[in-house]
Amino acid sequence: MLLRIRRYHVTVKYVPGKQISLADALSRITPCPASAIEGLDISVHEIHSKLNASTTRISQIREETAKDNTLAVLRETVAVGWPEKRADCPEIIHGYWNYRDELGVEDGIILKKSRIVIPPSLRKDVLEQLHYAH
Repeated sequence: MLLRIRRYHVTVKYVPGKQISLADALSRITPCPASAIEGLDISVHEIHSKLNASTTRISQIREETAKDNTLAVLRETVAVGWPEKRADCPEIIHGYWNYRDELGVEDGIILKKSRIVIPPSLRKDVLEQLHYAH
């Protein structure tokens, strides 16, 4: 991150999380099935507009993510929050530890930044589709 912002002149100021309650709450909020969050004056209408996948594929990814044991644990850990130490993290998701700050969950789909984490059961099919043009 420091390399990315190096070209800018910035002043970094520490503000304790309890003093920025809205930002802290939004970063820790757990997914809810409703399209509106009670007490918050915004609504989420479409989260898939930037994802390069059809609605059918998005549904398939969501279903396969829920079925996969590792991704189910990962999804829950991302939603609830990562432990302070890797040793306290469930062993099944240790491979994701180094990416924990880049992972998010949107509508049951795990994202690494803006990229979808494809469940293992769909990876072969997705790779075939990606290489089809060759």
